[in-house]
Formats: sequence, structure tokens, C-alpha cells
Amino acid sequence: LEHDTVVDLVRRAGAGAGQAQHPGRAREADLTATPRCKFPQPAYLKRAVDTGIFERVHVRIYDDDNCEAYWHLAWDRWTAAYPAMRFYVGMTTSEMTHGWVHTKNVYYDVAPSVQRADNYSGFMIWDRYADKLSNYTSMVKSKGVPVSLSIGGFDTGYSLPSRQATLDLFEHLWNSYFGGSKPGVHCSFGDAWLDVV
Repeated sequence: LEHDTVVDLVRRAGAGAGQAQHPGRAREADLTATPRCKFPQPAYLKRAVDTGIFERVHVRIYDDDNCEAYWHLAWDRWTAAYPAMRFYVGMTTSEMTHGWVHTKNVYYDVAPSVQRADNYSGFMIWDRYADKLSNYTSMVKSKGVPVSLSIGGFDTGYSLPSRQATLDLFEHLWNSYFGGSKPGVHCSFGDAWLDVV
């Protein structure tokens, strides 16, 4: 997203919408990147991340054959290379996805390994449908691990055709999932607020 689009998205959500429900929480929109765990990353991705516009990076340790055995090393290299960015380890909730990690291994291996980084911020969990079936996020959160649930696409060819389409998608997500005020729309995540765009 372009910087102006992010600013428009925040304005469209309503500067005070989140403040009314969560008075102590500042409104912000973070631009995130979700690369595969391989490091060094491809040149096009390195150029993008090196700009410094990404505040959060979700390092995906699933759906990547090259990552399964050496994700610990890649994680350490990512977090050391970009100390000013916040890092989340990206995991899948579906046992059918390559790289799925059992919740016991999350607690005894993944969490202690990633939490050593000063810029570790939590876990990014993919995807909500499989999560509802498996209850994966609840089991991980019960161990005190911060979780960010991803509801977007992960295909590298995914894009929106226009600025208006981006704003329309944001408005739909805001009203359907994060406490928007559109009449008749049920917020399926309950008491949640929008943290990242």
C-alpha cells in the first residue's frame, strides 16, 4: 500500500472509533510484510524491507520446504538484520499445511527460540477457518504467547485494482470483524480491535 492509502484507511475507520471502546489504546496502522523464512531474502523483497516502511514482519515458517529444518537460523538472521522492526513468527493452524507445528512444540521449542530476539513481538497465525476447527490459537494463547490472526491472502500475485477497492475492502473488514458500527453487521471476533492494516 502507498503511504497515502494507509492514511486514508485510518481516517476512514474513524479516528475515535477505537478510542471509544479502548480508551487507553492509540489508533495506528502498521504496514506489514510476510516473507518466507529464507534469509537472505530475494532482491526485490530486500529492497522493499530495506525502505524501513514496514513496522512488522511476519516470518513464515510454514509452507516452505527449505525452512523446516533451519527456521531457527533464518529467524535469528531476520531479527538481527532489522532491529528496529517488530517480528512475529508466522505459523499455520492447519495440520494439512506443510510446516504445521504441534502446540506442544510451539511451547517448548518455537516460543523459547523466538523470544530471545529483542524485537520479537508474538505469533502470526494463518488461517481463521482452520483455527476455528482446531482451536489452535486458544491453545497457544493459553500458554501466554501473543497472537496476531491473519485473515488476508498469501498468494504473491494478490493485489487490489484501485485505491477505492482497497478502501472498500478495509471498510468491509472493519465492519465485519473489528468493531465497526454498520447496523446489522455481526463482529465475528467479538471484543477485538483493528491493530494492523
